[in-house]
Amino acid sequence: QGLEKCRNLPEAQEAFSQLLEQTDRQGAILESLLLLSRADAGKLEISAERIDLSGLLETWLEDAGLLAEARDITIHSEIEPGIEMHGDPVLLQRVAHNLFSNAVRYNRDGGVIDCRLRRTGNGIEWTIANTGQPLAEADRERIFDRFERGNRANDATELGAGLGLSLVKEIVTAHGGRVTASVTDAGLTTMTVSLPM
Repeated sequence: QGLEKCRNLPEAQEAFSQLLEQTDRQGAILESLLLLSRADAGKLEISAERIDLSGLLETWLEDAGLLAEARDITIHSEIEPGIEMHGDPVLLQRVAHNLFSNAVRYNRDGGVIDCRLRRTGNGIEWTIANTGQPLAEADRERIFDRFERGNRANDATELGAGLGLSLVKEIVTAHGGRVTASVTDAGLTTMTVSLPM
């Protein structure tokens, strides 16, 4: 409503837009903290729906493409079809959003994101790699700690609240899986989500 009243006042419109953006960001932080507090209390409830993870990942990749397009980042994917599991599609979408957002944020302009999904011997492996500055070995464990924001962003103002990867870890753990960070021989920083089938 404030934006409508300030239609002819560009400076006021800009102020309202920034306020709305900050409000959305604060809401996301509060939601993340609520989920993390539930995880701490052992009350992070997940639905056990049978989901087509391959199909969902294809959809999530389309959303990631919108994030990547602004920085001319190319997304390559290799998704094995027909991979199904029991899980919570809403929480897993949160995992996808956080991982893809980081893969864009910590990438270089004109870089690449490589996403793969495949069956392993007794489960599922989902990797998201990017061509940004490689993650230092000392940081590969602590980036999953709360309020850790890493030091690879081009601009400190791009950084979030440091809750994204800790939330990813809690959600993946609640699904009986684990998430790890590594760097390939080619220098790509890679997040690997391992899940039971």
